[in-house]
Amino acid sequence: MITRRNLLLGAATATTKPALQLAFSLYGMKSMPLKESIQICKEIGYQGVEVCLLDGCPTGHGALIDALAATRMEIASFMEKFSAVVTPEEQRIQLGRLRQAANLSLAMNPANPPVVETVLGGKPADWALGKERIADRIMEWAGVMERRKVVLCVKAHVGAAVDTPEKLLWLYKKVNSPYLKLTYDYSHFQLMGLDPQLTMKQLIPFTRFVHVKDAAGTAANPRFLIVGDGRLDYKEHFRMLKKLGYRGWIVVEVSSQIHSKTDYNPVRIARQCFERLKPVLE
Repeated sequence: MITRRNLLLGAATATTKPALQLAFSLYGMKSMPLKESIQICKEIGYQGVEVCLLDGCPTGHGALIDALAATRMEIASFMEKFSAVVTPEEQRIQLGRLRQAANLSLAMNPANPPVVETVLGGKPADWALGKERIADRIMEWAGVMERRKVVLCVKAHVGAAVDTPEKLLWLYKKVNSPYLKLTYDYSHFQLMGLDPQLTMKQLIPFTRFVHVKDAAGTAANPRFLIVGDGRLDYKEHFRMLKKLGYRGWIVVEVSSQIHSKTDYNPVRIARQCFERLKPVLE
């Protein structure tokens, strides 16, 4: 029997995938209905979308299946926002949300569920005060994912407890779960003045997910930009990703610093990002 889910799975296997696939994060389209935003991304030329599960973002199992079946688009990932610096009660709530995200991922594609990705919260000072506790929290997250066989990707973030490649690698090795992988987003390291090739060599072997955006300023005064408005050489960026063995999604992320502005136009920005990146990928 042909079902909407069969259609989704068929879309994922109908053609040979390129090494790097381009997707747009619907975090940058929070103001739009889910079906409309996915349709627009399809028309622009993106191969997939990141579905945002944060409060205020349009979601829904049925609506998501309908939108994907209608467009034959793929889900690159599900975006959540958790913190490893929380009270036991806050952790309990987070684990419930994580179960929901993993179950949704499985419902979309049981054979190859999209990753769930999150930042790690906290402040730099929290690391020195309690990195073992942070690792314990993430071990609980990894346990939820392992029971469902869905991968969780965690991300270093400027100004957070986990803000450097070294901290992220320490956590990854400490947790030591096949269902915990890394997200690579150079914009946060750029604000700290870190070398892009060195950070790639450190993290890409353990990375299952890549965000792209530009940045200017410093760690103390970060300013995120849309792709192409900064100094990052995307041709070299993508060349290094492939050289180091990365194969998968390149997901365009628009920071809340940008999409929260009153004059923000999500369709125009999504198209502009695509037009800047697609020729480089090709």
